[in-house]
Amino acid sequence: MIISANKNIVNLFCKLFFKNEKSYINAYSLYHLLKNFYKYNKNGK
Repeated sequence: MIISANKNIVNLFCKLFFKNEKSYINAYSLYHLLKNFYKYNKNGK
């Protein structure tokens, strides 16, 4: 459930950012930041 919720959050951010094509790089870097954040959280537990 937590993993699917995280995916939904990432999808939500991407939808918001991809509305403006200029924000593609921001969305891409944000996705990697979130991915790394959740990876470290998973390792921390």
